Amino acid sequence: MKYRNRLVFWVISLFIFFSFLTLFITIYNHNEDKRWLNKSRLECYADLIAASPSVEQAKKALPEELRVTVFSPLAEVISDTHAMGMLMDDHYERPEIAECIKNGESYTRRYSTTLKGEYVYYTKMYDYVMIRVSHPYDETYRKIMRPDWSIIACMVLILVVSVLTIFLISKRYKRMELIKKEKEARAIRHEMTRNISHELKTPVSSLQGYLETVVNNTEMDPEKRQLFIERAYVQALKLTDIISDISTVLKMEEVPGQYKITDVNLRIVVGEIIEELHDQLDERSIAVENNMASVSLGANYNLIYAIFRNLLENSIKYSGGNCLVRIDYKKLPDGTHQVDYYDTGRGVPEEELCRLFDRFYRLSDDRAGGKGGSGLGLSIVRNAVIVHKGMIDAYIVQGGGLGFRFTLTDLH
Repeated sequence: MKYRNRLVFWVISLFIFFSFLTLFITIYNHNEDKRWLNKSRLECYADLIAASPSVEQAKKALPEELRVTVFSPLAEVISDTHAMGMLMDDHYERPEIAECIKNGESYTRRYSTTLKGEYVYYTKMYDYVMIRVSHPYDETYRKIMRPDWSIIACMVLILVVSVLTIFLISKRYKRMELIKKEKEARAIRHEMTRNISHELKTPVSSLQGYLETVVNNTEMDPEKRQLFIERAYVQALKLTDIISDISTVLKMEEVPGQYKITDVNLRIVVGEIIEELHDQLDERSIAVENNMASVSLGANYNLIYAIFRNLLENSIKYSGGNCLVRIDYKKLPDGTHQVDYYDTGRGVPEEELCRLFDRFYRLSDDRAGGKGGSGLGLSIVRNAVIVHKGMIDAYIVQGGGLGFRFTLTDLH
């Protein structure tokens, strides 16, 4: 699941949780308010009875269905409006009486064995008596105590509308994100096309110029003709290298998961490249110290080869020669493989470090010593590292030189 989708999922989940929590608290508080109001109403009845000369006189001002029972402080029935006190059993163990004796008042709902029905009881202790008033828990009473469905409906409606709003905002954000990515992709393609055109223009023009000169001057001196042909051949090779590098970069960026993964021994790959570039390294007086461990990892051979080949070629072209190249290896605690590659050459200005991996970025000709490449070498290195789920950084070597530290992940 993508990060955005996970984020939306958790936002909606948390919102639903807190919405239901709010709904529960609202319904609970609403029911408690109803319970408190009903308790207050029954308490008023009990206070009215206590203030009246007699229960019978007070009963005239009370609801007809209200039952009133007067007890002594010892829970003995003195009078009851719905039953003969002498025929009633002991009330001391009744929950509302026991609680009233303990706390001074009580409010409860239970089944009445005397009247064979469910009642709501309120009992209060006065100076010389306990007064209990009770009301049948009938359909009317149930309607009063029933949860307010309008509140529940409103809360559910708010919840649905809110979730729908979050979903629509997320969908709109996704659409905007896709549009933004498409614009960025178009801009990158446009920049890539412009850069490719610019890079191909020089070797193509040179190649065309040399060949036109040879074709149009049939009586040209053979040695000069050979020189022009050789220069045309060099431009053709340069053109081939640029096209090959462009193809490699595009393939890695567009289909990074379509590479064959095999066991690749890093030390052996580095050794092969050092052997292949032996003459060029000797010509520039560059010594290579290969400290790579003989470790194998699941990787694409061609991309691993391209990483070290381009790094070594970069040192040959830009280090200035007469230096040391050192390649160190370390396995990190998380299982990834870290490679530290650096040369002790003339290095680059610190402000250029952030641009080294840009496509078609090249150091100035004086630093390259006339051996500039396609400008895609380090871009290929970066993309190859990314394909292997790693990261790469360039740094200035203390005492002079340029270093690259990167990680590689076993793709098996």
